[in-house]
Order: sequence, then C-alpha cells, then structure tokens
Amino acid sequence: ALISFAAAFDPLMFGVKYSVPRGEPLHPYLSNSFVDIRINPGFMLRLVSVEGALGLLGRRSEALRAPLVLGVEDDVIAENAGEYTVGDSGVVRGVKAQDRVKLDVRQLAQLYAGYLSAEQLVRRDLVRPNSTKALELLKTLFPPGDPYVSPPDDF
Repeated sequence: ALISFAAAFDPLMFGVKYSVPRGEPLHPYLSNSFVDIRINPGFMLRLVSVEGALGLLGRRSEALRAPLVLGVEDDVIAENAGEYTVGDSGVVRGVKAQDRVKLDVRQLAQLYAGYLSAEQLVRRDLVRPNSTKALELLKTLFPPGDPYVSPPDDF
C-alpha cells in the first residue's frame, strides 16, 4: 500500500528507494513497469574465526550423513587456515574423514551467508570437492538462503 501511494506521485519529481532481499518479488505489485532497479550488495561478510563460525552451525552439522573436511585457505588470518572436520560431533581441527572440500575463506563466507550455492562456486572452480558425495554434504551443510541486512540508518 505504501509503494502504491508513492507511485501516485509524479515519477519525474519523486523517487523511492526500497531495499529488499534478493528474491523479493516486487514487480507483480507495481501498476507501472517503469522501474529503475539497481543491485547494490553494500555489505561484506568476513569470517574472523572459521572454527567459531563453523561451531555455530549446530543442527546443520548434525544433519550431515557423514563427516566432511573443509580445507580452508586464508591469506589474511593465518589461524583460520587449515582443515576442519564438520559432522555430528561438531567441529574438529584436522582431517577425520575422506570426503573433502578445498576453498578459500571468502568462498566459505559466501556459502555461510547463503549468498551463493555450492554448485555456483564449483562451476566457477572456486570450491573444489574431491567427490560428488563431498559436494552433496557441502550442500547439506550450507543450503542457499537469502541473506539480508537492513541498510544502515544515515541520520
């Protein structure tokens, strides 16, 4: 209703800035299709503690059928680099399973936030699973979502 009210104003003199999650359907509700759309992510996620972030996955890691090893590379925070086994017993530093995925901490952050899917990253050779089972486990651990952070209030 608020967007319809704003749309009644002269479009040459009035503009509306509307921030929504990536998958939000807006066009079906607009009476006129003359809309200038710009995608501006505006935010960045940086995992400063990979082990801590993986530990927060909780129930998702318990849902894995088998443990998965994440070989994480981090050229900024050396403590993050290494191998983490994620499974029903939580997160363990080191290799405790055969199914492995190699990735950079930046791609791990994109998976973690749900911004990109495992398949998208594999297609671009940014995530390298050693088997199709490893890819399936990765998809279970990091289902794609719709990350949304409200824009900052610029008062």
